[in-house]
Amino acid sequence: MRVVGVLILMMVQGLVSDRGFAASAVNLELRRLTKCYGLLVSERIRPNDPLFVKVKNGIVSGTDACVELLEKATLGPDGRFPLVNGVPDPLAGKIAGTLMAAHRRHFSIEDPMSQITFAADLTDVNQTSYHFIYPFLKAGEPFSKVVTRGASLRAIRSLGGNSKLRLWNGHKLFFSQGNYHGPNNPRNNYSTWNPVLVERGELQGLIEDSTQNIPDALVVGYEKYFGKVNMNAHFGAGFLGTQTYHLATHDNMGGSDGVFNAFRLFGRNAYQDAFCRDLPVVRSNDVISEVRENSQIPWRVSRSCMSCHAPMDEFGASIRRMAYLRLFFSTDGNVAPGVKVGFWTDQSVPLETAAFPSAPYPDLNPDPDFYKRPPEGRLFFRNYKGDLINEKVTGLQQMGEAVARQDDLYICEASRLFDFLTGVTPVLGDPANPERPLNLTAGQKWVRELVIQYGLDLKKHQNVRETFRRMVASPLFLDPNAGVNK
Repeated sequence: MRVVGVLILMMVQGLVSDRGFAASAVNLELRRLTKCYGLLVSERIRPNDPLFVKVKNGIVSGTDACVELLEKATLGPDGRFPLVNGVPDPLAGKIAGTLMAAHRRHFSIEDPMSQITFAADLTDVNQTSYHFIYPFLKAGEPFSKVVTRGASLRAIRSLGGNSKLRLWNGHKLFFSQGNYHGPNNPRNNYSTWNPVLVERGELQGLIEDSTQNIPDALVVGYEKYFGKVNMNAHFGAGFLGTQTYHLATHDNMGGSDGVFNAFRLFGRNAYQDAFCRDLPVVRSNDVISEVRENSQIPWRVSRSCMSCHAPMDEFGASIRRMAYLRLFFSTDGNVAPGVKVGFWTDQSVPLETAAFPSAPYPDLNPDPDFYKRPPEGRLFFRNYKGDLINEKVTGLQQMGEAVARQDDLYICEASRLFDFLTGVTPVLGDPANPERPLNLTAGQKWVRELVIQYGLDLKKHQNVRETFRRMVASPLFLDPNAGVNK
């Protein structure tokens, strides 16, 4: 470390004593632990805390103590945090919550509740965050699974399944679990459903969850889906396949034509959340061959429009056979004796359609059979070096695997972690785009290159805890301005 190196030089020159050097080095490490503890736990560490004492006595470095603190949130084989005095370690839940908040503030949609119409106890709004923090909590978990995992992650919480179903569709209603049924139910006009509710309370662990939660609910206009909509369904590609992410980024009620009814919000947000990149992510010259002057599609006649539409529309095409359906329920005397209340919740489902042959992406007119064709999409962007990535995929899982192969996924995570630990937000993006030059200062260039290297190393070793350790050990952790002011 640079500060320790200076102290060693001063000691050699006789400017400080051995005792002075030792005290300065220990104080530096205590500062490191104190800052780390404050970031992860949102509290000031106590002088009698065992970690503080070990650093003060020179037993471990501040960096090692910080990593030891992070490891208190390690999940066991059962998916639960370690026990302290017979109960889950409260520090573990605080650390996990901090990591979720640190990631969530960078997401394209920080608060999914603002975008989704559903009962809060039926779909966990934190699903997206769980996929990003799981590699911090699960020892040996490769970071690439953030976009390749094929299952949902379910929170284990202190209160378990809530006995009250809370509704947020403009009315904050609370009523007991059970006795929900779809109006004009095609089965027998009345059918009860005891849903498996999202657990509430303090976070105590995370587990992969492949169980089903299928309601007897009416899907208006889609009666054939009665008794088939799995509210726990996951659609592949890690966070990209969660119910929360689909519902928060859906702008499609089904029957996509690839043009006016498309999944472009999903595609736009995916570039930001996976790569930390805002549209446009290609240059206008990259889409010259995709412009059609005689097109009936307004944005197809312009390069500037297509530099946004081509990447997001064709990313979204990988889920073209999806839709979100509105499930209707009613209660039978649960709010008050004799009172019935109707409510609805949206869920993302794969449409059951006849299979149509593949076709090029619509460029002249909408394609009414677009959603019936194979879910062919494209990952299309300029990476952190300015290289053009143009990779075709079929389906969301293949898209996730294509994303996992890109350096930018890991650089993006390194950028978020660096921002969390230092307060400095690196500038990413295409460095050689003449249309949108980055215009970085010397300090910004230095920070950018440092974070890029952290990201490239993360792609190699896949251990986000190791990236965390290296950043905490860096002089920039205690003095972020040392890089910015270069």
